[in-house]
Amino acid sequence: MAPTLPTDRVERSLAVSVTSRWKAASVWSVLAAGVLAAATARADDSPWAVGSNWMYLRAGYAHSGADGAGQGGGGYGVGFRHFLKPSRVSDWSVLGIKPLGFLPWTLFKSWSIGGFVEYDVLGRYGTASEIEVPAAIELTRHIRWKSAAKPYVTFGVGPFFRKLYNTGDDFSRVRTSGFIATGFDAPVASHQMLGFDIRMARVMSENKPENPVFGAGQLEASHWSMKLTYAIAY
Repeated sequence: MAPTLPTDRVERSLAVSVTSRWKAASVWSVLAAGVLAAATARADDSPWAVGSNWMYLRAGYAHSGADGAGQGGGGYGVGFRHFLKPSRVSDWSVLGIKPLGFLPWTLFKSWSIGGFVEYDVLGRYGTASEIEVPAAIELTRHIRWKSAAKPYVTFGVGPFFRKLYNTGDDFSRVRTSGFIATGFDAPVASHQMLGFDIRMARVMSENKPENPVFGAGQLEASHWSMKLTYAIAY
């Protein structure tokens, strides 16, 4: 039998959602501060060198901002990054001619390209849950501060698989969505880093027909995640 909710489900959901988001943000902020405190600079062996590869694991909190969404849940993901070789625009050549030789620009300096797959439980009501599996490619600009922890900004796009499960009227669909992310990475041992990642995606979150547990949703909503990260560089 499908889970049922009282008529004031959406209002209570919004109130609980705001409270749970503040609590989650507080907890993950403390954990992020712990990662920073544990970080130690390693000037002798930079994981940010051109050609470096990073394998990632990350886990933490995920939440949907759609109308009627449940409290946020847990999520985890795996992925990789590859640091690109800078390209000087003035060196580009066509048939031995350098048509842009007058431009002093350098592209892809401190940039990486990567891909990630994640599994996020965006919300629950009893045994009913909203699940999302994004698989995306991304470009990341790493900001090479002199501190041990180095921040970054990420832009990505890819298919987002979303599923309502155990609601009595389950469905699933895939939509292509874009996202932005920011965070930091800090070395804690040779070729090993800890970090913190926050990302926001705009995802089609409409439930058609209206779901008996999660309601109608909305055409587009923000999906958030805050995760601790662990990376191995090689």
